[in-house]
Amino acid sequence: MAGDAAMDLKERALIAQKACANCFVSIHCNNEKDKKNCGVVTYHNAGNEKGRRLAASIHNKLVPAVGLFSRGLREKDYDVLNYSACPSALVELAYISNHQEEALMKTADFQDRAAWAIASGIASYLCVYLNQAPDFPETPFEKLAKRISMDNKYLGNDPVTWDEFAAVLKKLGLF
Repeated sequence: MAGDAAMDLKERALIAQKACANCFVSIHCNNEKDKKNCGVVTYHNAGNEKGRRLAASIHNKLVPAVGLFSRGLREKDYDVLNYSACPSALVELAYISNHQEEALMKTADFQDRAAWAIASGIASYLCVYLNQAPDFPETPFEKLAKRISMDNKYLGNDPVTWDEFAAVLKKLGLF
């Protein structure tokens, strides 16, 4: 089975090569035993500056658009990145093994946000600028922050204590 998966990844990269693509982006969902892991991570090949810039452009659009924790840019020796002749990035949208993120990924809102952000990141890398982001509803974190603000009568500029911050993280299932 692992051989078949590697061949499939190679074939995906070869499709981009045959099309003379300017870049290649592979989109995935993370899956780990630790169900508390969460967030967005974007990979590129080590030493490939164009791939790093593509990955950074996508990651910088994706994280705020979907409202998830940034696990950052990472270098990784993945087959799908190795077989690509053009600058490439592998995006892990969220953790399918995390129940909250799995549920979130099933929503049309999340899918629309992620698709727009990835497209916008690719366009930005190619120096093609898309129109302003669609008028998306608030992210779950923004909704939670507003609810906490209303419940506790916080003003937007009021400082937050560590205990209050920990309560927000706990409500999000991150702590």
